[in-house]
Amino acid sequence: MYPTKSREGPLKKKVNRRINPSRRRRQVSGLNLSDGLKFISSLLLPLALGVFTVVITFEQQKTTRHQRDEDRLAFQLQREEDRNSSRLQREEDRDASRLQREEDRTASQLQRDQDKYLNEERYKNELIDTYIKEMGQLLANNSGSFTSNSITATLARVKTLNIFRQLDPQRNIRIIRFLHEAGQLNYLANSSSLDLSSAELRNINFSYSTINKKKLETLSLAGAILSNATFVRVQMEHLNFSEAQLDDSDFFWTRTDNVDYSFSQLDNANFSFSNLSNINFSNSKLKNANFSFSDLLNTSLSSSEMKNTNVSFAKLDTVKFFSTELGNIDFSSTRLDHIEFWGASLKHINFSSNLFTDIKFSSASLSNVNFSYSWLFNAKFDNTTLHNTNFSSTILVSASFSEAKVSDTDFQQVSCVEANFFLATLSNSNFTGANAKRASFQGSDLPSVSFFGTNLYMSDFRSTKVTESQLQSALSIQDAILPNQTLADDPNLINNGQADCNVSLNESWTLTTGNITIARSNMTTRNCYFALTSYDTGATMSQRVDLLKKWDSKSWPKSQAVLRANMSIGVSIQLKGINSSGNILDHTHFNFPRSNTTLVLDEIMQEFEVVIEFSALANRSNSENYWCDDIKLFIIYGTYSDFLRVIPEIPVNARWAQNGVTVAGGYGGSATNRLMNPYGLFVDDDQTIVIADYLNHRIVQWKMGDTNGKVVAGGNGKGRRLDQLYYPSDVLIDKETDSLIICDRGNRRVARWSRLSGTKQGEILIDNIDCWGLAMDDQRYLYVSDWQKDEVRRYQIGNKNGTLVAGGNGKGAGLNQLNFPTYILVDRQQTVYVSDSSNNRVMKWNKGATEGIVVAGGQGKGNALTQLDGPHGLFVDTFGTLYVAEAFNYRVIRWPKGAKQGTVIVGGNGKGSEPNQLSYLKGLSFDRQGNLYVADMNNNRVQRFLIR
Repeated sequence: MYPTKSREGPLKKKVNRRINPSRRRRQVSGLNLSDGLKFISSLLLPLALGVFTVVITFEQQKTTRHQRDEDRLAFQLQREEDRNSSRLQREEDRDASRLQREEDRTASQLQRDQDKYLNEERYKNELIDTYIKEMGQLLANNSGSFTSNSITATLARVKTLNIFRQLDPQRNIRIIRFLHEAGQLNYLANSSSLDLSSAELRNINFSYSTINKKKLETLSLAGAILSNATFVRVQMEHLNFSEAQLDDSDFFWTRTDNVDYSFSQLDNANFSFSNLSNINFSNSKLKNANFSFSDLLNTSLSSSEMKNTNVSFAKLDTVKFFSTELGNIDFSSTRLDHIEFWGASLKHINFSSNLFTDIKFSSASLSNVNFSYSWLFNAKFDNTTLHNTNFSSTILVSASFSEAKVSDTDFQQVSCVEANFFLATLSNSNFTGANAKRASFQGSDLPSVSFFGTNLYMSDFRSTKVTESQLQSALSIQDAILPNQTLADDPNLINNGQADCNVSLNESWTLTTGNITIARSNMTTRNCYFALTSYDTGATMSQRVDLLKKWDSKSWPKSQAVLRANMSIGVSIQLKGINSSGNILDHTHFNFPRSNTTLVLDEIMQEFEVVIEFSALANRSNSENYWCDDIKLFIIYGTYSDFLRVIPEIPVNARWAQNGVTVAGGYGGSATNRLMNPYGLFVDDDQTIVIADYLNHRIVQWKMGDTNGKVVAGGNGKGRRLDQLYYPSDVLIDKETDSLIICDRGNRRVARWSRLSGTKQGEILIDNIDCWGLAMDDQRYLYVSDWQKDEVRRYQIGNKNGTLVAGGNGKGAGLNQLNFPTYILVDRQQTVYVSDSSNNRVMKWNKGATEGIVVAGGQGKGNALTQLDGPHGLFVDTFGTLYVAEAFNYRVIRWPKGAKQGTVIVGGNGKGSEPNQLSYLKGLSFDRQGNLYVADMNNNRVQRFLIR
């Protein structure tokens, strides 16, 4: 049976539970501990399983949810990617379609452009062909000339100008070539060329399409518009660009000869590194043009306008700037020879650090022009107006400012020896520290002119209003001619040199030996003199002078002291230069009848000593005595600029002692007191002689009065080493570098040796040359005679490529030839005199001449006064008188300018070794006083013949 299901409801059950709690407690209390543990353990396992199940269930749900999220996200990303991909594909399709359309359009445009270009090219070619055909027919119909009549000329011009406008620059070159080859643009043709004025030829390039392979010849483009044209590295000859527009054109590195740019427009044109000769730039405009590093020869820039132009580092020779307007031009480091600025206007011009030769600024106007640190030879500023011009530290040689109007101009530290300021106005100008020796200020106006520290030795101030304070501020006014026509004196460096009657001898002089008194003159009691008292023993007195207070060796190098005195026979005066250690560096002396002597100052000299020696009287009578008076010592400052060469003014009626005095050598040998075949020689300002000692392979220096010479170059045996020489035949002194230049004949070279102490070897200036003679002009060009090539060449120091100036046409007797040229001389006009030895004549070659002029001899070998025999050493004085040493006539002959015969001045007494004889002459020279020096080769001596 199935149990009966209880009918008790839930309420009854709850009541029963509430009714029997005690019974339950009793039941529970009846359970033991083990039963409790069993009961609990039985509950833990299901509970753990339940918890684990719940945790697992939650984790599974979480994982499932996460997976669903990831799937949902992936689905979303995939959908987004699909959408993007679809969009990109659509965009790419659109871009591709657009690009294709553009390419199609571009290709179509290119095709159209190409077709157009080809059509244009075809059209232009057809234009050229048609033009050439029509112009050819026109030429044929007019006897080969477009200018045979005005109608033809007009038609040809119109057609040509029209074709130029339609064609490009490259084709225009073809038109120009056609016209040129047809003879219609021929600049040298007898008939006129086709008028191309106003032809538009901009941007045309002649560099790679030029006529006859980068060479333009006999072409006329007068009046054409050639802006921005290119002529780079083109050689151009006989061209006509007159009235052309050549703005911004490039002539870089061109070689141009006989080209006419007159009345042309050349603004911003570039002529740098170009060579231009026989060029006409007159009336042209050259604003912002560039001529840097260019060479201009025989060029006219007259009446042109040059502004903001660069002419730096250029070379200009024979260039005319007549009435030219120049503004803001840079001529720095430029060489200018034979330049004329007559009537020109120069404003803000930089001529600094330049070398000028034969420059004329006559009647020009200069404002804010800078000549500082330049050398100007034969510069003419006559009737010129100069304002705010800078000549500071400039060397002016033979400069003339006659009747110039000069204001606010700086002549500080300038060397203007013998400059001419006759009738000039020099207002507010500054000559501080200038060397104005022998300058003429005669009749000039000198308001507010500063002569502070100026050397005015022998300057001329006649008819001027110069003030006492102006002159007293000068460094020296010795022997200057004052306005009252008296001579000025510098303070005497000798104390009591005038033998003051009221001053004791011992106050100024030191009596070394004997007895000297100050005696009154028999002529006037106000004048006294130094007289010998102890007649039997003689006497000596001396005085020392502090040089440091009187001379600044840095400001005035190459200065010299002058000692003057009046004296009787029996009196000798000596001047010594002494250093800080008391050693005598140099000395000189003189006695009756001479009245002065000079001593070149050395930078380490600190004092002078003047020694006056009275000899003992012999056979004294009542009427005789030994005396001296008016002893004066002064300094001539800055003799360096007197100038580079000694050129004495020898009177036309001068005579020389017939007995020579041996001043160097006298016996053959290699000792320092001997010479062995002396050849060339050079006499310096202080009478120091430099000798080419031929067979001793050395250069020897002899100071006047010395018994031994000093080897200053070579002397180490013959050889090719830099410390050796081999048969030196000539020598000269380069004063600018203070060095010797030597013809090292045996080594076939020209060498330079410094004169500084301690120099052990030289340097080679020119090699592979058979030199014999040397000369240097005032511009420091070196001239060398080549006895093998029978020529003379001119060299710029440092450049081994010379310029032919004489001979060079083979050995011969023609006027353009030489035969064994030996010694040479160059005057200040760069005229070359050559001893043409084997032709027995002396030739004169003017600068630039292709033939020489016979100025002595040329009548065959002989000893007549119309003849020469072996001419060697030669000299030309300031009057143009020629002096020649004849090797085989044993004489020196004087040949006046233009004379048909000469006059023997020394020698001519046969071959010999007597004082009046010579034997095989070589070099010849003069000192500043006109004394003659001859290298007497076979007698191994140098002879001096005193001028009378």
